[in-house]
Amino acid sequence: MGILVGLIIILAFAPLPFGSATVFWQSVLAALSLTLAAATILTHRRALTWPPAGQREIGWAAGLFGLTLVWAVFQGLVPGFGAHPAWMQVEDILGGPVAGTISLDPFASLADAISLAGIGAVFLVSLFAAGNPRHARILINAIAIVVAAYAVYGIVVYVSGNSSVAWAEKRHYLDALTSTFVNRNSFGVFAGLGALCAVAIFANSISAITGSGLSSRDRFRILIEAMASRMWIWIVAALACVMALLLTGSRAATAATALALLFFILIYLSARRASARTTAIIILSGFVGALILLNLSGEFLLFRLDDKFSDGLGSRADIYANALTTLRDHLWLGAGYGTFGDAYAIYGSGDGTFSKRVEFAHNVYIEMAIELGLPMAIAFFASVGLAVFVCIRGIVTRRRDRIYAILAIAATILVGVQGVVDFGIQTPAIATLYAALLGIGVAQSVSSRKTSGR
Repeated sequence: MGILVGLIIILAFAPLPFGSATVFWQSVLAALSLTLAAATILTHRRALTWPPAGQREIGWAAGLFGLTLVWAVFQGLVPGFGAHPAWMQVEDILGGPVAGTISLDPFASLADAISLAGIGAVFLVSLFAAGNPRHARILINAIAIVVAAYAVYGIVVYVSGNSSVAWAEKRHYLDALTSTFVNRNSFGVFAGLGALCAVAIFANSISAITGSGLSSRDRFRILIEAMASRMWIWIVAALACVMALLLTGSRAATAATALALLFFILIYLSARRASARTTAIIILSGFVGALILLNLSGEFLLFRLDDKFSDGLGSRADIYANALTTLRDHLWLGAGYGTFGDAYAIYGSGDGTFSKRVEFAHNVYIEMAIELGLPMAIAFFASVGLAVFVCIRGIVTRRRDRIYAILAIAATILVGVQGVVDFGIQTPAIATLYAALLGIGVAQSVSSRKTSGR
């Protein structure tokens, strides 16, 4: 239980210092996560054969993830091999030999590698902590409450002047809700993940009632009583998260969240063998609810969709064109993990909206390929894909508690789709939250036919 509490504390802390997006705070978050992972390993040292037979994919995923980490460190620490040509310019300036590395910025590569190790540590801790269905339920409940709390805080700040971010003065996105994050798009992803968790809890609670052998009249009565006594909190949490998401004005985060929610609802109802009529009613109700929320808090989002969509696409197109040129010259070895800004600066046109320094490719797949090189980027995404595959198989093979696997896949859709046009998952607090959700999904994806006591 101590490990479970420690994980909840980390998940609650991560968003507070600006999403842990600065080097200092991402290092603090990584240190806490790695410490908790070490404590987890010591506590579960007799269970290190987990996962059980039939789950070799997790071993492969861990191997690929570890290989990615080793490569990121190698890029920043080992001089001589494949040194970036830019180091020759440094030699000319200093007038002497320089121990150049693959990475354009060894410090950035090592710092980001440590942060990535911390994210992997959270996945590991979640894997062990959520093996018990009760613990998995506690974790999802805690995540929904934590995200909803940050959403409520963001709404309060927004309606009271929108002048602060955590303990600092707000200097960016003065017209948008960002809560404790600096970037509105990143908080939009965070709020979307919280909405998914709240909806999952609510759906699971309803299933426990509707799946009972009681009469329709008794089930309806119990459902109303449950909604009035305890289920209302998840309705409020979901509404708070969605309202905060709409007030960010993030188009990509809103679209990705809508797609993830639709996937969750359809797959969940399919797994529950719901009738076509029930499915249609739920989807229609969700659509009406979305229209109401848009009317209440979506004016800013609608303005951005109507007035600035083409400008945004044009700006992204300029970045993608230069990023693809950058990728061509760093295809195999990469420019160094965490060094996209330095690599892009060599190729940037210096024109248009993004004439200043560009720190992100606004596409996590292209950016990872530039930083790590295409082979290692594929290895990294394959490690995540294998974990997702285990969740997909869990939906098919498990007889109960499939909701955690469905939630993990829906979360993957959210961060994956948003990552095509932005960089939400690159925010440490969001990556940490996603790692926890994926770990919970994998832990609860073991078929009840392969293990006992489930």
